[in-house]
Amino acid sequence: MAVGAHREPRWPPGFVGSITHSLSFACAAIARETDMRGLGIDSEPIFDDAAMSDAVPIALDANERRLIEGPRQRELATLVFSAKESLFKCLYPLTGVFFEFVDAQVEWIGHTEPSGAFGVQLLRNLSSRIHRGLRLEGRYARADDHVHTALELPP
Repeated sequence: MAVGAHREPRWPPGFVGSITHSLSFACAAIARETDMRGLGIDSEPIFDDAAMSDAVPIALDANERRLIEGPRQRELATLVFSAKESLFKCLYPLTGVFFEFVDAQVEWIGHTEPSGAFGVQLLRNLSSRIHRGLRLEGRYARADDHVHTALELPP
């Protein structure tokens, strides 16, 4: 597999994919372009105190902070962060445009355990085909002290 200028994976022609890793977990997903235009996966260790104080202020807006209130706050904060990472990994290969956490919003989280769904919306234009208001539904799972998220952009 080739690597791009920004260390992003370059998939063979006709394929889309995504990779993720932490210190204790690694995964890759790949699909045919005829099945989906984009694919993003991410895995994050559930936030500890340091991650909560570092990541939440920059990655979650006020509405997302309300979504994570309650006994599963660390897990849900990790989920929101990871969902935005998955969105970036799904859309960046199509646009070549870097975007920040503030450029997307997790709108809802299906609260089933240990897996469920979430909805995310893009808040800025990235290209003529990928624009503000794009909404995608993703899936998540909690396993082995990690939150795993996945998104796909239909053809």
